[in-house]
Amino acid sequence: MGGTHLRHAVAMGDPDVPLRAEREPSEAHDPERQIRQLVQAVHHDVGPLHHVVIGLPGVVHEGRMFDAPNLPSLQDASALERLGAALPCPVTFMNDCNLAALGEGVDDLAFIAIGTGLGCGLIRGGRVMTGAHGQAGELGLLPLPDGSVLEDLLSGPGLQRRHLQYGGTGDALSDPGSAGERTRRDAQAALVYLLQVLTLSVDPAAIVFGGGVGLHVPQLIDAAWTEVHARLRHVPRPTLSRHGDNAALVGGLYLARTAAGGQHG
Repeated sequence: MGGTHLRHAVAMGDPDVPLRAEREPSEAHDPERQIRQLVQAVHHDVGPLHHVVIGLPGVVHEGRMFDAPNLPSLQDASALERLGAALPCPVTFMNDCNLAALGEGVDDLAFIAIGTGLGCGLIRGGRVMTGAHGQAGELGLLPLPDGSVLEDLLSGPGLQRRHLQYGGTGDALSDPGSAGERTRRDAQAALVYLLQVLTLSVDPAAIVFGGGVGLHVPQLIDAAWTEVHARLRHVPRPTLSRHGDNAALVGGLYLARTAAGGQHG
């Protein structure tokens, strides 16, 4: 469940069946109702469901979601409990970047998602690292000298705002004019900052980018890596997610299969 789209996929038990993903605009004003209706429709179409995994764009900890300004109603103290109780099978809630990281199938990596927001999923020893309070990887909240946070620049809406401030029109990433160039320079500087913090704090074996913006800026990512690589000894060269837009769905299906196997195996 993202800030702009709700995507879903169903695993029918055979891991060799190709993933068929579907998406629709998210209803930020009432995401609970939208998720309930979707799960009920799938339940009606395919039969009993064994497990549902829901990826969310915020910190998920102790049955609550935090730091998700795009979905304020789901941050209510009882929202996830209420939603889980309304669905016809067991439910797991997890941060969407953590699901995307799981979907890569790598034992040690950082998955950076740049889209409506900015987040990072961390895997160490094949397991998701969430930290003591679920905040590990919330690098979009890193403070910047001007009082903003990294997500205010390094995200789709953030880049567009910066582009408009520079007098640009149209898409910030494709504008050939000076406003576009300045915006992309700022984005590259933000990527350098992000990669340095990530490398020095987590030291991942691999770095993977995804998200609606992250998948479409390979040149900026590579330029930022080149700059960081000149300063630090060990910085893995970033790659783009092999699952494209479906990264979090793949991780969610893996988690659902694992949970359902334990319940019904």
